[in-house]
Amino acid sequence: MGTDDGRTGGSSVVDTNTKVYGTDNLFVVDASIFPGHVTSNPTAAILSVAEHAAVKILALPFPGSATKN
Repeated sequence: MGTDDGRTGGSSVVDTNTKVYGTDNLFVVDASIFPGHVTSNPTAAILSVAEHAAVKILALPFPGSATKN
């Protein structure tokens, strides 16, 4: 996880919103997105990231939800 896009020479696969670089609607929410080794129980960190990702995912437009005039 980070701001250095792995597709352009960086080392991150997901951005700080947990969205996979180069995709529109693919989010990764598990312990693998943390840049370093978690030395304590990672449950709280994973839950925090999952909550943040849920807010971002729920804000995405739902296909077919556009209003028709």
